[in-house]
Amino acid sequence: MSQVAVSLASRLGEFVGAGRVLTDPASLAAYEVDGRRPSAALLPGSVAEIAEILRFASAERLAVVPVGGKTHLHIGMPPHRYDLALDVSGMNRVLAYEPHDLTLGVEPGITYAELDRSLREKGQFLPLSPPFAERATLGGIVAAAADTPLRYAHGTTRDFLLGVEFVTGEGIISKSGGRVVKNVTGYDLHKLLIGSLGTLAVITRLNFRTFPLPPSQKMFVAAFTEQSDAFAFCRAIMESPLQPRIVDVLNPGAAGLFAA
Repeated sequence: MSQVAVSLASRLGEFVGAGRVLTDPASLAAYEVDGRRPSAALLPGSVAEIAEILRFASAERLAVVPVGGKTHLHIGMPPHRYDLALDVSGMNRVLAYEPHDLTLGVEPGITYAELDRSLREKGQFLPLSPPFAERATLGGIVAAAADTPLRYAHGTTRDFLLGVEFVTGEGIISKSGGRVVKNVTGYDLHKLLIGSLGTLAVITRLNFRTFPLPPSQKMFVAAFTEQSDAFAFCRAIMESPLQPRIVDVLNPGAAGLFAA
């Protein structure tokens, strides 16, 4: 490690502790984005630490990439510079949950699978259902706008994301929206963070509206020899009294996964 890298790691350790600053090549390989690796990866444990890191990075003109479960690092434009990886996966607590009000507040590093298990104990769920659910974090799902076929029944993330706490690139702790469903104060600035890929701010808290689990669910597979027949079937369902949560048209390869 160069003297400059040692000095940088020492400075960063002042914010999060030396044990939560990764600089060895093997660890940094996991944070690679389009062939670029950071000089260091930091694992903050609080909003205050994130704010300190971003104030330092802004003053030193260091480029920061927020990271969660690393399931969407491959999307978006390649970064021109990549000095620090800000890994928020350790911030994974449920901060508030009111089942009777159908409201929820979580830190960005909690995985969808972990949250889903907790919500199902109360007969509720969050209609995101991303791929790699055991790794995908709520902060990353929102930042990547990773919607799923459940959006046809429940809407997209912007329809049930009630509010967000975030830290700007200058290290300013801010928030937008609220924690309850009936919140009409101010602009919906938090909606801008959906799909922003961490370029506008680092998300530190997300407030959602939850949904009751259906009493039961079933999946049906219909096979067609012609593509036009499959789409005609979808149109017929749309015009019928039926209200399925998901209708997907699959090619033979994808359909084989369901038959396996």
